[in-house]
Amino acid sequence: AVAGNGKAQKPQVERMVARLLGLNVLPTPADAADALAQAICHALRPSGALQGGEREQHLTAAQKQWALAQAQARKSSSVVRDM
Repeated sequence: AVAGNGKAQKPQVERMVARLLGLNVLPTPADAADALAQAICHALRPSGALQGGEREQHLTAAQKQWALAQAQARKSSSVVRDM
């Protein structure tokens, strides 16, 4: 939730969305703030929010490629190399 508990009134959501995005004016129309709040929550959700196959079903091809590249980078950076 961008404004506490997910039960905020529209004006509170509008103010928090504007603040989080660094906007000088409130988003209009009012429903735009709701859509932006949902996008913010989705973007900030922990990567483990969806697990296993459920997570895979919601990824685009580009997101799957990115996840694979991240996993490979983590794997290669965790290997200790002798110098």
